[in-house]
Amino acid sequence: MKPRTAANPLLRIASLLLLVAGAALTIAALFADQLNLTFGGVGLGWKQLIAAIIGLMLLLLGLGGLMHPPRRFH
Repeated sequence: MKPRTAANPLLRIASLLLLVAGAALTIAALFADQLNLTFGGVGLGWKQLIAAIIGLMLLLLGLGGLMHPPRRFH
């Protein structure tokens, strides 16, 4: 069994950026009414729901990249 090789630092940075961007988008989408981003809308709208889902997807992609970096094939 081969030991796991370290991931490229650029891939780790990209994964971290995806994680942070996903978390920020999710929080902004879920709290858009309180942050006055909806211009008077009430409740969770369909645009907020789509943004929250996309944010969660980005967050999970970033987390997956940090937890299990891609392997190098030689």
